[in-house]
Amino acid sequence: MHKKSDFLRTYGFLLIPFLFYSFTVCRTVGFGDTALLINDMERFGATSHVNNHPLTVLTGSLFIRILPFQELAHRANMVSVFYGSLTVACFYLLLLFEFGALPTAVVGSLFLMLCHSLWWHSTVVENYAATAFLTTVCLYCWRRLARSDDRRWLLALCFFAGLGLFNHVQMGFVCLGVAVTGVLYARRNSAWWPTLPLCGVAAAAGMTPWLILLARDLAKSNSLRATLHSAFVGNFSGTFFSGALWQSLYDTVFVFWFQSPTLYLVGFGLAGICLCFRNLQGRPVFWGMLTPLVINSANFAMYPTWDKFAFLLESFVLLYFFAGVALNALFQATRGNPLRRGALFAYLVISLLIGPFLYTNISTWALDPRSVWHRRYNNRYSANAYFHSDFIVNPNKRNFDDVQKFARLLFERLPRDAVFLDSDSRTYYTLADYYQRISKVRSDVSLLLVNSWGIANWGLESGALADMMTRAYYLDKPFFAISNQKPIAAFIRKAQEKEPEIELVKFPLNEKRWIYRLITQREKDEKRRIELESLEWFRPIGVFAPRGYHDLDTRDVGYVNTGNATRQDMSSYDGQWHSRDQLFFRGEKPGAGVEFYLKTAESRMVDLTLWMTAAPDYGKVRIELLPARASAEGDLFDDSVKPAQLRLSGVSLVQGINRLVISVVGNAPRSSGFHFGIDGIEYTTVRKEDKSHP
Repeated sequence: MHKKSDFLRTYGFLLIPFLFYSFTVCRTVGFGDTALLINDMERFGATSHVNNHPLTVLTGSLFIRILPFQELAHRANMVSVFYGSLTVACFYLLLLFEFGALPTAVVGSLFLMLCHSLWWHSTVVENYAATAFLTTVCLYCWRRLARSDDRRWLLALCFFAGLGLFNHVQMGFVCLGVAVTGVLYARRNSAWWPTLPLCGVAAAAGMTPWLILLARDLAKSNSLRATLHSAFVGNFSGTFFSGALWQSLYDTVFVFWFQSPTLYLVGFGLAGICLCFRNLQGRPVFWGMLTPLVINSANFAMYPTWDKFAFLLESFVLLYFFAGVALNALFQATRGNPLRRGALFAYLVISLLIGPFLYTNISTWALDPRSVWHRRYNNRYSANAYFHSDFIVNPNKRNFDDVQKFARLLFERLPRDAVFLDSDSRTYYTLADYYQRISKVRSDVSLLLVNSWGIANWGLESGALADMMTRAYYLDKPFFAISNQKPIAAFIRKAQEKEPEIELVKFPLNEKRWIYRLITQREKDEKRRIELESLEWFRPIGVFAPRGYHDLDTRDVGYVNTGNATRQDMSSYDGQWHSRDQLFFRGEKPGAGVEFYLKTAESRMVDLTLWMTAAPDYGKVRIELLPARASAEGDLFDDSVKPAQLRLSGVSLVQGINRLVISVVGNAPRSSGFHFGIDGIEYTTVRKEDKSHP
C-alpha cells in the first residue's frame, strides 16, 4: 500500500496535463491553418513540403478515424491535446530525473503547461505541440548525456533530432545544437572515431521517414532544386528577416514575457542559464542546448507574423528547462527559512494564476480604446465576422465556436453561384477546405483568396482581382467580400480605376455579423447598362486570323468558380511552356473552374487546342464552349509534371463573345488534388460562316 501511494504521489501528475488540455480543447474548427491541417489529415496527405508536417498529419489521420467525437475538427484537435500532454509529461520526468525534487518537477511543469504558446497549441489542431514534444525528448536525452556521459544518449539525441524533421523543418535548429554537442563531446573525449560516424548513422535513421517523403516528392517533380526549396522554405523565404528592427524586437520581448506574465520564464530562465554557464560551461551539453535557443529566437525575432509565438515555442521549451534550474536553486536556498519559502510559494502561486486570468480577459478589455491592450488586441480587423483577438489571446478554446457560426450564417445568406472574396488570415481555408471540400457545404459558392502577403502563387494578384470585380459589376454577378477595409480596400481601389462606380456596401448576416456586397451595374442604372464586349479595358482572346496561339495569364481570366488562378513559373520543370509559365488553377473540389472569353468578328468553325499541364495533384477536367455547347473531358493526372493537350474539333464560334469554361469534374484515385494548369489556347479556322450570335 505504501509503495502504491508513493507511486501515485510521484507519477499522478502525469494525468493532469491530459485532463487540463482535454477540458479546454476547441470543439470546432479554428482559423486558416487549422483547416489546412485537417484537410491533409482527412486525405492522408503527407509530403515533404515545409507547411505539411507529416508526423502531425499522420497522427491526425489516425485520430479522426478512431475517436468517437461527432465533429471532425474536435477529433483533429485532440492531436494537439495528445502531443501537448506528452510534452508536459516528458518535461515532468526530465525535472524529476534532473533534480530528484518533487516540488521542482511539479511547479516547473505547471508553468510549462500554462505557457501561453504550449497551452494555445495544445487546444487547437496545429503542428507545434508535436514539435514541442520532440524538443522535450531531445532535452531529456541531453540531460541524461550530461549526467552519465554515456555515448548511447548522444546517439539517442541524434536520432530524435533527426526524427523531428519529420514534423517540422524548424527542428533543424535543434539538429544544429545536437551537432555542436557531438563535436564537443568527441573533442573532449578524443573519440572522433567512431563517435561522429555513429552520430551520423543515428541522425540518418531518425531522418529516414522525412527522407523517404523527400525522395518521393523528388521523383514526382523531377527537380532537386524545386523539391528542396519546397521542403525547406516554400513560399515563405521573403518573409524571413522582413520585420522592422525595433518593432520586431519589441514584439519578441513581449511574446517571451507573455508566456509567464510575472517574468518567471524570462527572469528564471536567464538566471538558470547563468547558473548552468558557471557550473557546466565546459560541458558539450550546455552549448548544445544553448545553440537552438539562441538561433531559433534570433531567426524568428524578425518574422513579422501574428503567430510568432508558435515559431518561438521551441525556444520557450528550452528556456523553461533553464528556468527549472533557477527554481530548484531557489527551493534549496529557502529550505529551513519559512518566511522566504512562504514568499517564494506566494510568488509562484500568483505567477501560475495570473497568466490564465490575463488570457481570459485581455481580448474583452482590449475592446475599450482606453485600454493598454487596445492597440494590440482591438479586434477591428474582424469585428464584423468573429472575435478574432479572443482566438489569438485565449488558449482556452472550450467555448470557441465563432468560425462555425460565421460559416453557417454566410452559407445561409449567400445567393446561389455567389462569389465570396476572403483573405487567408480570416476564414478562406476554413470555408474552402473544411466546410466546402470536407463537409460538402455550398459547393456553388466560389471562394476567392486575395494575395495580400505578396507571396508567389498565393491568391489573386491585384490586377486579376480588379478585372474580376469589374466583370462582376458588368455581368451582374453576386459578388461579396469579407471586408472593404485593409487589405481588400487596395483591391477595390484597383477595380475603381477601371470602373469608378464600383462600391461594396454592408450586407447583414444577422444583427451582429455582416459582410460586404458589390452593387452591380444593373442596380445602379438599368438604362446605362453596357455590354461586356464593348468595354475598353476588357481584352477577350481574339480569334481573327486563320490560325493563332494565345499565351494565357491572369488578365485573360473572365471569371472563377470556387478556386483561384495565378501565374506559375514552370522553369524548374522539364518540358516546354510558352514564356516558361502557365496559368495555375487551384481547385478545391469538383465543380471548380474558370471562364475565358473568345471574341471573333465573324462566325467561324475552328479546331481548338488547349495546351494544358499534367501533374500529380491535377484533376479530371471538362472543357465547354458556349453558346455552341461543344465539350470534351480529359484526365490531367500524371506521376510527373509535363505538358498535355485537350482538343475541341470543328466547333462553332459565333460573332462576338464566346465563353470557354474549364471545370474540374473529379480526380483520379492517385491524384492528390483538384487543380489544373493551362499554358495557352491554339486555334485553327476550318471555315467561316455567315451567321452571328443573335
